[in-house]
Formats: sequence, structure tokens, C-alpha cells
Amino acid sequence: MSRIVLTFALLGFAAIAQGAEPISGTLTTSPTGEVSITVVRGSVKVVGIDGDRVSVEGTRDHESEAFIFERDGDVVKIEDKLPKRTASGAGTQLTVQVPRDSRLRIRLVSADLEIADVRGAARFATVSGTVTARGLGSDTEASTVSGNMSIRDASGEVRLETVSGKIDARIAATRLSTKSVSGRVEVDNAQPLSRGRMATVSGHLSLTTPLEPDVDLEMETVSGHGTLTLSGPLDVRLNIVGGPGGDIRNRLDDTPVQRRSPGIGKRLETRLGEGRGYVRASTVSGTLTVAGS
Repeated sequence: MSRIVLTFALLGFAAIAQGAEPISGTLTTSPTGEVSITVVRGSVKVVGIDGDRVSVEGTRDHESEAFIFERDGDVVKIEDKLPKRTASGAGTQLTVQVPRDSRLRIRLVSADLEIADVRGAARFATVSGTVTARGLGSDTEASTVSGNMSIRDASGEVRLETVSGKIDARIAATRLSTKSVSGRVEVDNAQPLSRGRMATVSGHLSLTTPLEPDVDLEMETVSGHGTLTLSGPLDVRLNIVGGPGGDIRNRLDDTPVQRRSPGIGKRLETRLGEGRGYVRASTVSGTLTVAGS
């Protein structure tokens, strides 16, 4: 197994020097290899380019204990290591250029992230930073705790998760999964959806999408609100249940919402077209709205 390690000594920097040191380096790698980035605080910008090189420019954290930029096989690792206890500071500031078909694995804490034009599978997570991503490929997984996230152009399978942040996605997914606790998730999907599951506790969900004829889609809220807007020709059965304290609003067709036994809630059942696909939704102490566009 080949291993290439780039150190500050090779770059002409002292690895233990203090201050926000400049970082500059390039490694040759596989055009479809993995790039792993770990940063505690600051900002990271990742840009996809043609070629087979990964380059890093920027500054390391002023409390950095070590900066790692290395290649092991087809994996390039970038990490700014900090002590367990740190004072305030601007943090690590990086611009990373990667081959356009690279796979990404990015872990941040209180750092902002920007990704543009990387088509390989992407896995990225931040705790309290802001995420902006566009030009992604067909396999995306993103999560945030309290930061906000803007996703554009992702396709294929998309998985999004937040605790108390906001996710705004304008995508073209065929398979979709979202989770939130007290956050807000808004998805405008341009591609017919074949499989999907959206769930929230005390949050807000909104999905606008066309559907494949054999779609299997589920939306679930507990003490939260959900809006499902279906576009294009529809060939589905809908089964929407409102549990105790739950409300259902049908703006899709003329089917009335049925009131179940007192204290149990409401139900909406309807069929559009031949009903080959299946859409089900449920709420407890929340409101579900289904509509057409």
C-alpha cells in the first residue's frame, strides 16, 4: 500500500510554530478517490476541478497542534488537530480543490462549509456551522445539529438530518430521507420520487415533488407540521391519519376528511388514477396538509 505524507517540514514551515500559519500543498490522487476533511472551527470551501490533484490553501488554527495532509492509497486526509480545550479564535480557514468525481467525507464542529461541483458520493456533517452545497452527485448524506443547510442540485439518493437547524433543499432526488427534531426541513424536488421517508418531532416538514407511478412515500410528524405538495400526473393511494390532537387538510381533491371516534383523530383516504403508488402520512398533535401544484 503506497503512502504519501506531506508535512510542514516539506513545505518549509515549523509544525509547532504558533499563530495562523499559511498552508499550501498539492497531492496527486485517484480521480475517484476519497477526500476526508476534519476541522473543529473556522471555514472550509471544497471545489471540484478537472484532473487528479488535491490542493489545500489557507491558514491553520492559531492553536493547532498538528496539521495533517496525507495520501494513503486512494484516500486523502486533511485534518487540523486542536487541543481538547481552546480559547476563542478565527479557526482554520481552508480552500480545498479536489477531482470532480471525488468521494467526500467531511466532519466539522463549529465551522462553516461550502461545497461546489463535486459529483462523487458525499458525506458531510457539522454541529453549529452553516452548510452551502451545490452541484452535488447522486449520493448525498448531510447532517447538522443547530446550523442551517442549503443544498442545491443533488440527485439520486439524498439523506438529510437536523436537530434544531433549517434545511433548504432544491434537488432532483429519486430516493429521499429526512429527519428533524425541532428544526425546519423544506425540500423542493424536481425528479419523480420513487422512495421517501420524512419524519419530525416538534419541527416542520415541507415536500414538493412529482411521483413515480410505484412510489412508496411516508411522512410522520409528532407535535410538528407537515406539508406535502404533489405535482404532475398522480397514480397513488393516499392514507393520512391524524392521531389525538392531529389535524388534516386536503387541498388535493374533493375527498372529505373523515372524523374518527371522539378523541382519536381524523383520517383521509383517497385514490388518484389507478392507485399503483402509495403515500401514507400520520401526525400526533400536529397538522398535515396535502395539496397539488
